[in-house]
Amino acid sequence: MGVPKIYKFGTDVAVTSWKGVNEKKKRYIEKKTDSIALKILKNNGRVKAGIKTKGFFFIMRMLQKSGWNEAGLLIYNVYYVINTSRRILYGSG
Repeated sequence: MGVPKIYKFGTDVAVTSWKGVNEKKKRYIEKKTDSIALKILKNNGRVKAGIKTKGFFFIMRMLQKSGWNEAGLLIYNVYYVINTSRRILYGSG
């Protein structure tokens, strides 16, 4: 179902290379990225898809079940028939 959560961090540094960033700003960036890393580790494996994503996939599933995409449905049915006949002829291994 895609990527359920994206963590972002942005700050201004007003220089073109990392060497030009002053130490105070580097400490600030390191502190913020460490806190984001802790959030990621805390939520590891427990992040769920949002309501908008779930709703979108539900609607797409209903459209495909109803036969809205006839070309895709035809390809799926042909694929299913071929695989079923192969299983019958050659066994399910």
